[in-house]
Amino acid sequence: MTSAPALSLLHLWLVALLKGDTHKVEEILERLYRAGLSQNAHFLSTLISVYANVRPRQPKKAEKAFRAAMQDGVEANDFVLRAVERALGRERADAVFSELGLKWQKA
Repeated sequence: MTSAPALSLLHLWLVALLKGDTHKVEEILERLYRAGLSQNAHFLSTLISVYANVRPRQPKKAEKAFRAAMQDGVEANDFVLRAVERALGRERADAVFSELGLKWQKA
């Protein structure tokens, strides 16, 4: 069961996501980590999608978040890889996937 403070942080995170407030998203993400919640593939794909959809786009932050999550053992599922491709562009995403040894069978 998730604690009430953690749920409150998740709510704040979702509101910041909807507003495209990347600074607030990052701040809340750090608070979630301190509260003991770990990142999963859904959380990561949502975060990277924010970096892809905000204007101006933030591909460097998306790549940094993706690399950190891969280092932490987060699953690189289809949703995550699609979000990374949208955030970085096909060419850069393919280079990063190759560098990290990830094989992606695009559907």
